[in-house]
Amino acid sequence: MRLDDGTQRPEPFPERATAPREQPDFVVSCLAYALGEAQAAVSWIAYTRLAKRWNAAGGPSLYFNYAYAAGWAGVLTVLIVLTGVWSAFALAAALIASLRFLEIAVWYLKLLFDSRHRLILSPERNLLFLTIDAVATIVVVGLWLAAVPGEGSIGDWNAAIATFTLKGVPAGFSGLRADVATVIGTLGGLLLIGAGLAFLVGLVGE
Repeated sequence: MRLDDGTQRPEPFPERATAPREQPDFVVSCLAYALGEAQAAVSWIAYTRLAKRWNAAGGPSLYFNYAYAAGWAGVLTVLIVLTGVWSAFALAAALIASLRFLEIAVWYLKLLFDSRHRLILSPERNLLFLTIDAVATIVVVGLWLAAVPGEGSIGDWNAAIATFTLKGVPAGFSGLRADVATVIGTLGGLLLIGAGLAFLVGLVGE
């Protein structure tokens, strides 16, 4: 599982059904615990309730994350359309989309510090969701750039991709909202690149 790994966790894959690797570093263990609590706080309102409804309806727990990601993809698409037709909505759209990025950022931070993640997912599935989350992060950056007064454009995806690939503030954008887009893009890029390397190491290790 992904965001719901602390609430609605499926059984581990048979080849992974072993005891969790112990983490001897107390500081890292505390950090992993704190990130787990942050993840639960960020995801509780929407994610946990939706997961319970999904399970109550007989949906396989393993595939809830696909439905959740698809739901957010629909929300982000609506935000893009609304921003394109009503520029005054750009800031609100960026703020709403940032909730998705917050979920993504906390989950990947936890993945890098919590050794139990290797028992939950296969690296291949993680790589698939990394791609999905990378696209979502780029959309969030694009929405923030679209919210830059007098300079934003919802169609300027090259600037959003450039920010995500750690190239800094895109040319022609300035101000607080551009800085927020840069922080989100840079943090998202670093987290997802680091997670991608970890997934590849997992694949090679297998």
